[in-house]
Amino acid sequence: MKAGEQVGWVWRVPHPENSGLTLPFEIWAANYNIDPPQQTNWDYYNDDRYAHIMCPFDLYSGTLKEQFLAKFGRLEYDMVGENGKKIAPNEKSSGRFVARNGAPLCGQVDQDIVGTIQGMWFSKPTPKDDDNVKFNGGLAFIHNNIDVNQGEISIGGDLSAGRPAVILFKPQHDGTIDREPSEVQADGKIYCYNTNKQWLGENKILVRLVDSHHLKAEVQVGHCGAKETFSNPFAYER
Repeated sequence: MKAGEQVGWVWRVPHPENSGLTLPFEIWAANYNIDPPQQTNWDYYNDDRYAHIMCPFDLYSGTLKEQFLAKFGRLEYDMVGENGKKIAPNEKSSGRFVARNGAPLCGQVDQDIVGTIQGMWFSKPTPKDDDNVKFNGGLAFIHNNIDVNQGEISIGGDLSAGRPAVILFKPQHDGTIDREPSEVQADGKIYCYNTNKQWLGENKILVRLVDSHHLKAEVQVGHCGAKETFSNPFAYER
């Protein structure tokens, strides 16, 4: 292959299961010569590439690798026009590059930390057996892939009446409200995360780690308080 040579073409088509469009293509890099991370039960995933995924830019070295790594990030846009009104990103918006601020710079496909709520959880015993179950049963407490100081709760569906959602929060290092996921352990406490109108109005997400493999979670109306109780929580495992 030579620089500039056309090797193929792709196009976006209507998604068969929703009103959106499919992604044009995916590029995977997997290394089956190394053992996958041991903190994760990979039996829950229906594609073994997740367990062996690698950063393709790790194959480079020297200044070339540094040049590639310096490009990992995203563009953020000023959403205010000349008249002071909010506008959508377009050719008149001033974009600025925001670099990923955590290692590894290429990102992480797996954020599980044993003994905490951080990482991926499933509400069904074998989600890999059914793509729908795999998606609807997911619940993750993770960090943003660009700003690793930003907490995220990713909800696949069961907890949110079948609608996926992503909740952003600023992790706290004390108390039971918006606590840093890697610090939430099986201590018998119920921890609470405010949605702050990001999803379905003024709601809160309650979670309690039962042990290293089991978790309970529930969505309730209102803001987080000092003492929270479950009403009808979902059970998750990993």
